Amino acid sequence: MTSRELREKGYHILVSHLGQVDAIRFLQQMGWGHGDYTQERGEILNSVTRVLAGFAED
Repeated sequence: MTSRELREKGYHILVSHLGQVDAIRFLQQMGWGHGDYTQERGEILNSVTRVLAGFAED
């Protein structure tokens, strides 16, 4: 079974057991993370850049 076939089968099972509305609600809750990835990434990379800059100065 390919990834696409697996995904389609999973969607069909969800819809048949939960109905369309609840299947969508479930996928929305499970499929999306939380927080602001772009902001968090910027903060992490900014601190790493400062650390690396400190090594360069030594």
